[in-house]
Amino acid sequence: FALFAAPSPLLGFTLWTGFNAVLALFVARRLALRFNTEAPWSVTLALVSFFPLMLDLFSGQVVVLLLVCLLEAVLDFERGRELRAGIWAGLLILKPQYAAVLVLVFLLKRRTRAVAGFALGTAAVMIGSLAVGGIGGVIAYARMLVTAYPSYTGTTGIREVAAQITTA
Repeated sequence: FALFAAPSPLLGFTLWTGFNAVLALFVARRLALRFNTEAPWSVTLALVSFFPLMLDLFSGQVVVLLLVCLLEAVLDFERGRELRAGIWAGLLILKPQYAAVLVLVFLLKRRTRAVAGFALGTAAVMIGSLAVGGIGGVIAYARMLVTAYPSYTGTTGIREVAAQITTA
C-alpha cells in the first residue's frame, strides 16, 4: 500500500480507486464469462455497478482485493488445487471477520490441504503486517477489532476508532 500512500492524499486515493476499479472489472469479467449469455459485457457492467462495490470504491476499503482472493480460491477449489485455494482464502485474514468462518468450514470438512494453505496465507499477511506496522500496530489492530468494531454503527467511524485507540 506504500505506493498509494507516497503521493498526496488526493492522488493516492485516486490511484487506489483506479487500481480497485481495474481489479473489480477483472473479477466481474471473469464471473460474467461463466454466465451463459450472448452479452457478457452487460453482465460485467451489472456486476461492477453493484452498490456495495461502488461504496467500497468510494470509501477506499480493501474489499475488492478480498473479492479477488475469494474468486481465486473458488476457482482453485473447482480445479482441485486445495492448498492453493487455502492460501487464497488465508489472505482474507486482512479482514478477519470474513475469514474466520472459512477456516471452520475447512476443518469441519476435513480439508487438511486447504487448512494448511489457509495457514500459509494467514502467515503471509501476518508477516507483512509485522513488517509494516510492527508488533504495536498488530496489537492496536487486534484491540480495535475487539473493542471498537463490535460497536460500529455504519458510519465512517475513522475518528471514533482513532479516538478509542489513542485513549486506550
